[in-house]
Amino acid sequence: MATQSPVGGLRRIRHQSGSPGILSSSILLLLTVGAHAALSSEQVKERFLNEAPKTWAEYRVLASRFQGNVTEVFKKNGEVVNEKSTEVKQNGKCRMVINCFARKDSKAFSGVEVYAQNASYAFSLKKERPERAWVLTAMGFKGDGEPLVVVEHLDWAFEVLGSPVMLYSESLAELVKQPSFRIVKAEELKEHGRSLVRISFDNRHSSEANPFFPIQSGSVTLDPQWCWCVRDGTILNRYAQGESRAQVSVTAISAPGRIGTPIPKRAVAETEALYKPMKGSLLTDFALSVPVSLPPDSDFTLSAFGFPEPTPQRAGSRLYIWLFVGGIVCLIAGIGIRRFRRIGNVDTGTTSSGSASVSNPSPP
Repeated sequence: MATQSPVGGLRRIRHQSGSPGILSSSILLLLTVGAHAALSSEQVKERFLNEAPKTWAEYRVLASRFQGNVTEVFKKNGEVVNEKSTEVKQNGKCRMVINCFARKDSKAFSGVEVYAQNASYAFSLKKERPERAWVLTAMGFKGDGEPLVVVEHLDWAFEVLGSPVMLYSESLAELVKQPSFRIVKAEELKEHGRSLVRISFDNRHSSEANPFFPIQSGSVTLDPQWCWCVRDGTILNRYAQGESRAQVSVTAISAPGRIGTPIPKRAVAETEALYKPMKGSLLTDFALSVPVSLPPDSDFTLSAFGFPEPTPQRAGSRLYIWLFVGGIVCLIAGIGIRRFRRIGNVDTGTTSSGSASVSNPSPP
């Protein structure tokens, strides 16, 4: 398709309009558009690196107020193998997820798990069936070592809330920080009248690098008007067992009262292993809000689930430990003294009662 040059456009405007004001405004508009279209790959790259990381960080602050539900459907070679519905709650100091699983297999297993963390402790609960009672599966106070399984589940669940600033399973902010990250091409494009930016990159590195980061290369389309959030992307991942390709897309809606701020609505990831015949897909739907009032701290406690509140016993526990250790030391010391006394008595030919004793002669 032929394109209209700015000069040809100016000639048409001059012929159709006799108004100097309109002509001047039109010239300015065309020159502005022409200058914008002339941005080089290097200029787009510079804009991306200057603006995107900052807005991603700002978006994470907003995401720390998200409340609602997330549903995930995972398919393997076209067959649904797992479904999960998660309720997420947080208030800046506390966070909690309630996972409801539905397995599509002959056992028809379904279970509910809770992972929560408040200002004092972290815990997890589980029940095999909705009608059954909760079972406490882990609990630990801050400072004494919170259960790692709880912290890891919470970290991942709330990371997913930032899907608009993630590429597959990894944070975009972490991607651009990789020592091996290099932008191959940066370009502007239009989609339904909206200005977008596509970044093609290379990030080749060893799969044994520490910390582990799977993304090796790819391209991603971003929306600068919406916190540089992801629209779609294609990436190559490398794991210990081999490489895989992934195609991702994210649909977002505008946060109420926050122009230019997206809330994730749907995220789709299609993967294909390159080392064996296996395809997978993960469909994630979000029903989130940004309420004015956040949940109270009491919602993130064991008592909210019918359990008594735990009491830290750190000082008492240390006392019991010292008493126990002291008792062991005394016992060992007592045994040693008795053995010493027995040896002394045999050497002197007396028993502990003071009477004479007869010792067997040593063998020749």
